[in-house]
Amino acid sequence: MKWFVVVDYIHGIQCVGINDEDYFGDGEIISTHATVDEAEAAACAYAKENNLPLFEDIYVLDPSSRYNHGCTAYAVFQGKGDGTAVCIKAESCNHCWQVGHDDNFIYAQVGDVISMENLLQKSDLVQQDTIIKCVADLAKEIGVDVEGIKKAIYKNTDCGAWIEFENDCIKMGSIVEGVDECTETHILEYPFSANVFWSALQSIEDQANEIWNNTHGCPYCGTGIREKVSDKECEEALDSMSEYISVDPECKVCNGKGIVI
Repeated sequence: MKWFVVVDYIHGIQCVGINDEDYFGDGEIISTHATVDEAEAAACAYAKENNLPLFEDIYVLDPSSRYNHGCTAYAVFQGKGDGTAVCIKAESCNHCWQVGHDDNFIYAQVGDVISMENLLQKSDLVQQDTIIKCVADLAKEIGVDVEGIKKAIYKNTDCGAWIEFENDCIKMGSIVEGVDECTETHILEYPFSANVFWSALQSIEDQANEIWNNTHGCPYCGTGIREKVSDKECEEALDSMSEYISVDPECKVCNGKGIVI
């Protein structure tokens, strides 16, 4: 996996950081590296040389997700490395009068200093992507202990995805019930970003759903029958099935969900 040192903007603040080879943003790629450690070192050096903050030191507070009045308030804080962060850019909102945002409302001011502990507990904090370097990091990202990862992945995916751990990577996929087909096995080598992990899991879900829809239609899918049939008729039709049928989303017999085979 390749790693890039990237210069990009967060709320108008130019920053330096790293991203993996799935990066398709608008930032400028400064350099390419074979490992995350090399990229992190290069990013730190570039940031120091050009007097720019690192992505990982930038924290954005944005309350707009909690309001539906077009709130424009936000604040950008930069970690100082001493357990505190300083506000380097801020804007208050004066038109969300429904929640008290009038001419006298001040969301934050440049120069405000806050402890990192308090900052990270703010409900308005916009979460940044994280880098997963080991199974423990993955467990933290999912919100379970290491022993609970497999169960959490299986239980919280529609396709019942599986996951296996190796020294330098994780492997994920799914077996579609009733047919001799599996999804693609995704191999993620450490380190990888949380976004890459969730994207891979979603890809497995999508592929499993496609296989299901192509093979798990009921005997009446695609026949144009738009009324329920008797249990006996269903059993007879199932017994006569000789090949897989695609799910008809408008089928009134299985309600477009297909059947377990």
